[in-house]
Amino acid sequence: MSERSLAGTMAAGAADNALHPEPARAGGAPDYEQETGMAEVLGQEARLAITYDHLAHPLHDGDLWYYDPAALHLVLGAAAHGAGLARVARESAAPPAAAAVRSFEAALRRRLLARSHAAWGKAWFWLLLGPALSLLWVNFRGLVAGLFFWLPPLAILIATLGAIVGGVLLAVVVGLLPAIWCWQRAATEMAQARRLGREARVLGGRRFRDSPLVTIADPALAWFEREAAPSVAEARATYSMLEEQGAAGAAQLARRCRTLCQLAMRAGLRAVAPALHTLYVLYDGLEQRLSRYESAESSMLAERRAASELRAARRRAAAVLEPYAPAGVSGSGRARLAPAAGLAAGGVVLALAVLASGAYAVGAHEAVIIDPAGARLARLLGLAGVGARAQGTATEITQTPGVHWTWPWPFAAHHAVSLEPQVVELHAIFRQTGEDRYDVLAVRLSYTIVDVSKWAQLDRNGDGADRLQGELSQLLENVLQRARQEARQMVLQQTPALANDPAQLAARADQLVLARMDDLVRAFVSTVATSDDARAAGVQISNQYASQLVQGVPGRYAGAGTITP
Repeated sequence: MSERSLAGTMAAGAADNALHPEPARAGGAPDYEQETGMAEVLGQEARLAITYDHLAHPLHDGDLWYYDPAALHLVLGAAAHGAGLARVARESAAPPAAAAVRSFEAALRRRLLARSHAAWGKAWFWLLLGPALSLLWVNFRGLVAGLFFWLPPLAILIATLGAIVGGVLLAVVVGLLPAIWCWQRAATEMAQARRLGREARVLGGRRFRDSPLVTIADPALAWFEREAAPSVAEARATYSMLEEQGAAGAAQLARRCRTLCQLAMRAGLRAVAPALHTLYVLYDGLEQRLSRYESAESSMLAERRAASELRAARRRAAAVLEPYAPAGVSGSGRARLAPAAGLAAGGVVLALAVLASGAYAVGAHEAVIIDPAGARLARLLGLAGVGARAQGTATEITQTPGVHWTWPWPFAAHHAVSLEPQVVELHAIFRQTGEDRYDVLAVRLSYTIVDVSKWAQLDRNGDGADRLQGELSQLLENVLQRARQEARQMVLQQTPALANDPAQLAARADQLVLARMDDLVRAFVSTVATSDDARAAGVQISNQYASQLVQGVPGRYAGAGTITP
C-alpha cells in the first residue's frame, strides 16, 4: 500500500462525499453555533474557543477527547495576554458532562506541565553540554588534525582553530562553535518550556475555570460514529492481533484508519482527521517494512526485526493518541524531576569533559611545564589594569611519571618537554649573492635540558626550542658578520688599492672567512656551550656539531627555521 498525503486523502474524501451525501456540515447541515445560539451563550467578551470532540478510541476500548493542538496553543497564548476565551465540548448522543470535561482539562494541564518540565530538562542539559563540547574540541583538536595528515593545510587549519588565517578572533569563534550550537538548542527549549508553562498556568487558573463551557450534542459526531462503527470494530480487532497477522494486519489497519480519516473529513471534524491520518501513514509504512521482512528468507534476525517494528509501531501509535486520552500523562511525578535530571546530566558531562581535557601523561624521560590558572588570570587582570601586572613567570613542573591532571586550556596550559638530547639547527646569513638569494650557514647542535625550572622561564608557552634556535642563530650571524668586517680590514691593510673596488674587497674578505669557517664555528660552539646564557636557560649544549654552507637560499627561507623551500 502506497503512502498517501493528507491532501490526497482529503481529495479522496471529497470525491466520496460527492457520491454519498450525508447530514454532515459539508453536506449542508446547520453550523452548531447557529443551531444553539452559542454566540449569545459565550457572551461578547469571548473571541476564541477551545473545541473538544468526545469520540471512541479507534484502536482499543476507551474514549478520546480530540482537539486541535495548534489552535489550543493559540487560544491559551492569547488568553495568557488577556484575551477572552470559551470551551466547547461536543458529543454525539447527548451533551457531555461538565465534570468529564474538567477532568480532561486537568489531564491536559498535567501534560503541558510534564512537557514544560521535560523542555526545561533538555534546556539545562544543552546549556551545559555546550561548554563541555567546546572544551573537548579545543583540547583535542590536535588529535582531530592528525586525522587529516594527508591534507596538511586542513590539518594546520584545525590545529590552530583557524587562527592561521583569521587570527585570534576567528580562533575564539571556531572554539566556541560547539557551545554556540548547543546554546541555540537550549534557547529553543527554554522558549518552549516557558510557553508550555504559561499555557499550563492558564489552564489551571481561575479565569480559565470560570470561562464559559458549552456542551452540545453534535449531529456531525453522531453521523461519524454511526458510519465509522464498522471500521472502528475491525480496527480494534486487528490491532489486538497485529503481532499474529503481521504485514496483512498492518495493511488492514492502515485501510481502516484511512477510511476513518476520510469519514472525519467528510463530517468536518478538523481536529479528528489529522490524528487518524497520522495513524494511516504509520501503519502503511509498517506494512511495507513487514512485507520486506516476510518476503526475505526466514531467519531469526528477520523475525526479531519484525517484532521490533511492531513494538515501535505500538509505541508511536500510543504517542499519537496519548494527548487526547482523558487519563492524563503517566509518570507526571517523574516529569517534575526532569529539570534537575537535565541539570545533573549536563553537569556530569561537563565534569567528565573537564577531567578528560585536563588529564595529561608524563613519560619516563619527560617533564611537563604547566602555566597554572592562577598565573594566567593574574596576567589577564594585569593587562586589564586590575591589580599589579603579573610578570607571568609562575609555572609548575611535573616530572613524576604517570597520569596527572590540571585545569584544561584555556584556563591553564601545559606542554611536555623531553629531557633527552635534542637537536637544534641554526641558520645564519653569511652573504647576499643576488637580488633575493643568500648563502646561509647551517649549524646542527644538540642540547639537553638539565634544569627544567630555568628552562620553563624560556619555554612557558611551548616555544622554547624556537626561541633558543632564534637567539643562537642571531648570535651566530653576528659572529659571521663581525668576522667578515675584520677580514675586510685585514685585506685593506694588505692591499690598500682595493678600497676603490668594494666588490673585489668583499670577495677576497669572504674567501678568508670561508678558509677559516670551521674554526669560527668551533669557537662559536665552544663559547655558547660554556656561556652564562646557556646555564640561565637550563640547557647543556654539546661541543659536537655539524655545519655546511647552503648557497642560493631564497630570502624568505634565509632566516631562522627551515631553509628548504
